[in-house]
Amino acid sequence: MKLNLAIVDSDTDYLRALEHYLMNNFSQRFHVSFFTQIEYLWEVLDKEDHRIDILLINPLMYTEAIEKSNIKLIILLIEGILSTTLDGFPYIKKYQLGNQIAASILNLYIETYPNQYLKPEDKAKTTIIGVYSPVGGSGKTTIAILASYIHAQRGKSVFYLNLENVPSTAVYFEDMKSQNISNLFYYLKNKKKNILLKIEGVRQFDTTLGIHYFPPVERLADFEEISWEEIVLLVNTLKESNQYDYIIIDFDSGINMKKWNQISLCNRLLLVLNQDISSQIKGNSFIKEIDRFSADEELFSKDNIQLVINKADDTVGGTQLSINNKKAIYLPYINGLSKLKGSAIINNLLLIEPLSNMLKLL
Repeated sequence: MKLNLAIVDSDTDYLRALEHYLMNNFSQRFHVSFFTQIEYLWEVLDKEDHRIDILLINPLMYTEAIEKSNIKLIILLIEGILSTTLDGFPYIKKYQLGNQIAASILNLYIETYPNQYLKPEDKAKTTIIGVYSPVGGSGKTTIAILASYIHAQRGKSVFYLNLENVPSTAVYFEDMKSQNISNLFYYLKNKKKNILLKIEGVRQFDTTLGIHYFPPVERLADFEEISWEEIVLLVNTLKESNQYDYIIIDFDSGINMKKWNQISLCNRLLLVLNQDISSQIKGNSFIKEIDRFSADEELFSKDNIQLVINKADDTVGGTQLSINNKKAIYLPYINGLSKLKGSAIINNLLLIEPLSNMLKLL
């Protein structure tokens, strides 16, 4: 279900720019109408079959008659200081990034209607790919980001969900403004009905990678306070929103029952190891746990695991590793990669090409 958003402002160039942004990035959430004169708005409101959920209006064009009309939420679009005669209305600043305007609109709406449930739009099935490593420093997050990027480059809609206790997403994402996943955790804990709208108000879109993501937690303790049931609710809400072809989950390296319940949500799992003995021992222990838990709880099958050996050197030779006769893919060690950021990492063909070939087969 889309929200009918009407925007009233006399600045035609501004309206065109905002329309272009919302139609390209929030078309699944808003049906948008723009008006340069208040008289045009009245013509729409006079139609019995037309409803406006949200009115975003320049305060200079506001009239008291608007408040008496059938509009669920009125938000003022201000440039400077708000007039004291209108200080009872919520407002947002006119000149800010498009994603911040959209997030502010959504957050004000769910504050006003906290228990409204909006049915998701129909779309194709969502595939969830988990990326996990029992080894710290394995390069797992780089692989998760690259997998997200590769799918986005193929024209797929992708959500990258980082569930690390101490995330390293600042290496890849420039814009960490506005709200973050900690704000979303509050809604999960309080079992609000409008979690999907809150997700849309918190998420960010990275134009370089072409993927959605949540800015990281404010406090490291936030992840400790969230239950596995609430994480499952978050993932299922993302999936059932029908907005994404792929959800890529970047897990932390711990393993416990909470983690097993999260892994069980995945259609596929990339198990990232390094070439050293310690890494392989931990990987074998993880596989044994998969077998044990799958037998007891039917949580996850190792048939759905793809082994990825990262930072491999030229001595692979005859030591090819596999799971259920499915050979591992090997990604080379790249000197200085840990010092790079953003596009310098995603443009590395030595990593992109083998990962891309593997993802085609998943």
